[in-house]
Amino acid sequence: MKAVAHRHALLVVILVALASAPRPAAVYAWQAQPAELPAFAVKTLDGTEAQSDRLSSRRQWLLIYVQPNCKPCEEVFNVFRREGEEQPDLTQKVVVVVGGATVEEASMLAEHVPWLPRSSWYADPSRQAAAALSVKGAPTVYGVRQGKVEWELKGAKANPRMLKSILETWSES
Repeated sequence: MKAVAHRHALLVVILVALASAPRPAAVYAWQAQPAELPAFAVKTLDGTEAQSDRLSSRRQWLLIYVQPNCKPCEEVFNVFRREGEEQPDLTQKVVVVVGGATVEEASMLAEHVPWLPRSSWYADPSRQAAAALSVKGAPTVYGVRQGKVEWELKGAKANPRMLKSILETWSES
């Protein structure tokens, strides 16, 4: 009987500790409040500086943060290519920021993804965008609407079907 009481008391202590533990801010991205797109500067493929609030003139768009030589990033581009063939307007709603890349490296990567306009590509050689967006890995996809980041999807390759569904829904909105 004492053993059962001790186990019960231990379980209560564990549950109280778990309930009072701090939680990460955006465990569930869809529950988080939209946050302003942070300020950062990146380089266009012609080498001029561009501010984050000028990356897209669209009311709603996608920011894809990738890195050179990133196999999971290639999968994201494959999903986008397939969706872009079915929904050509989608390619006009995409901005790609290449982290840790020079303008030349970002330009070479853009050549391998011809279905996305070159004007949609930016280099982040100093990783200023990565720091401002708190990027932990690539690829990371952000849904931006009216200057606010509404959601983010980290490790998009992990579930291409989910990414496809999000793209279809986001492009229709």
